Amino acid sequence: PNPFFSAHASHIFDVAAGEEMEITVYTRGTTGAIFSIVDGASKKGTTYVDNVDVTHAGPTDELSPPSSVLITESSGRIAGPGKIKVRADSKGGRFSAENFLLVAKVYKQQ
Repeated sequence: PNPFFSAHASHIFDVAAGEEMEITVYTRGTTGAIFSIVDGASKKGTTYVDNVDVTHAGPTDELSPPSSVLITESSGRIAGPGKIKVRADSKGGRFSAENFLLVAKVYKQQ
């Protein structure tokens, strides 16, 4: 997937039966983006997370760590089996580009 997006971008993760996933987003982008997580297999499926703002709040020098947001904090871990679609909508529009790193941690279901 392309880490640079102008208006929006998305990525689909597969979560197997017996697994659950949490997703953290890292960025140094000061404009930010709004993230949501939906069912990746159906357009009318479940919305797990909606309207999570991910914007860098710290110093902007390269030695400072990026900001991170656990975007599954409100929903808790998302259980499989299924396809999980993470969507990002830039708050800056088409003429700005920022980097966002998605980190998906997969656990055995409790």
